[in-house]
Amino acid sequence: MSATDDRSRRLQGDLASRQQSMADRLVQTLADNLGERQPPPTLRREEPRGPIPAGRGRVERNYEPERNPGSGGGIASPLQEQGFAAREWWPDGIPSTDGLLQFPAPKKITMTDANGAEVVLEYAEPTP
Repeated sequence: MSATDDRSRRLQGDLASRQQSMADRLVQTLADNLGERQPPPTLRREEPRGPIPAGRGRVERNYEPERNPGSGGGIASPLQEQGFAAREWWPDGIPSTDGLLQFPAPKKITMTDANGAEVVLEYAEPTP
C-alpha cells in the first residue's frame, strides 16, 4: 500500500460524504416543498347584472380634422435633390475626435417632392 493509494481512498471518502450531504439536503428540500398545501383562495360569486341597455352614443368633441383642400397634405414621396451644388454647408464642419480633421456638415439641402413642391431640410449647427 502506497501513499498515493491511501490519499486516493481518503479523497473518495470525502467525495462520498459530500455527495451524501448534498443528497440529504435535496431530500429535505423536496420534503419541505411537498408538504401539505393549502387550497388557493376563491373569489366570491358575483351576481349576474344583465346586458348594458342600448342607447345613442355621443361625443363631446369632433375628432376629425378639418378638411381644407387648399392646405398642403404633407410631403409626397420620393424626395429628389435637383443638384449637389445647391447644398449649403456649415463653415466649421464637425471636428474629428482627435481634432486633426474637419468633416463637412450640411446646413441646408433643398429637394423636390413627387408633387413638384420644394422641400427644405435645415440642419442645426454642429457643436464641437
